[in-house]
Amino acid sequence: MTEATQEQNNRDISKVVGGSARSIYESAQAQVKSGELDPSLGLSRSNQFSAPFDYLFVQEGFNIRERLNEARIRMFAESYKAGKFVPALEVIPKEGRFQILDGHHRYYGAKIAIEEGALLARLDLVIFEGDEREAILRMMNAADSERLTALDKASGYLRLRRAGMTIEEIAEARNQSPLQIKKMLLLANAPVEIKDAVRSDRIKASPAIEILSECERTGKNPVQLLNAAIQASVELGKGTVTPKAIKSATKKPKALPRKHVEKAITTLMSSSFTTQLRSAVPADVKPDDDGMVELKLPATELQELLAALEELEKAKAKNEAPSDQGKENKDGAQGPGQPETGAAAASK
Repeated sequence: MTEATQEQNNRDISKVVGGSARSIYESAQAQVKSGELDPSLGLSRSNQFSAPFDYLFVQEGFNIRERLNEARIRMFAESYKAGKFVPALEVIPKEGRFQILDGHHRYYGAKIAIEEGALLARLDLVIFEGDEREAILRMMNAADSERLTALDKASGYLRLRRAGMTIEEIAEARNQSPLQIKKMLLLANAPVEIKDAVRSDRIKASPAIEILSECERTGKNPVQLLNAAIQASVELGKGTVTPKAIKSATKKPKALPRKHVEKAITTLMSSSFTTQLRSAVPADVKPDDDGMVELKLPATELQELLAALEELEKAKAKNEAPSDQGKENKDGAQGPGQPETGAAAASK
């Protein structure tokens, strides 16, 4: 017998017998041991087995998913009741029982099926072997149910950070950029008002992170900025915060025209108003003093001062009016790029 023939015989599994996984395993192992079968064709035992439902439990707060899908739970319940194939649950052995790692929908589906009369003697399980960081990553990477929400992912990244992983390590493990992880951590650490707005779909995760980034950079209050963006969206007729609404909420107010400011200041300084103020208020007056003082101004000076302040108010209103619409601004001026008509044209 040639060496090639002997090698071919050693790779022939036709003599492996058995009607169950265990008997096939034992038959193959026996032939490997006797030299009849090449060791590379030997079988190995996995960490999968089965256990009664009573051995299983869910650790409160362990699952990174905030909410489960009731329809998916019902789907698994019906599958268990009908005796259909359901993938094994991935579990972590703990104090004589098994904590669910991946398969929360299946777990609750099995629970409902049993409550509704299904005879589920045992459930297939796969033992997870790894530390806390690997367990969190396993939950995030699992394809058992619907996609994780942005808040679920953010929570997972925060738990990985608390478990000792660096941003770079998380990014590599999740095939994301470090910048993306940093943004999601902003969401994870956001005020509860921001998270609630994301949950209720008043704002999507991406614009919420934009607001948080803006506030981290400028020191602004993110909740106040969120409320301003929500109000701006309402004014725009949108149910959810839009990028345009955020831009409107975060834009800096325009400076008032210099000519109006200078005119108001000049008018104020040239009147007797400032002089009377200096002489009327005692030098030792305290902030909580509520004494009254009397000032007398010539009517013409008061008219000039009020006229200057009115021009400032008009300029302020013009700055705050929408600049992208062809409608008249609040002070009656024409929008940019619009032909002047009527009194506006006649005044020039």
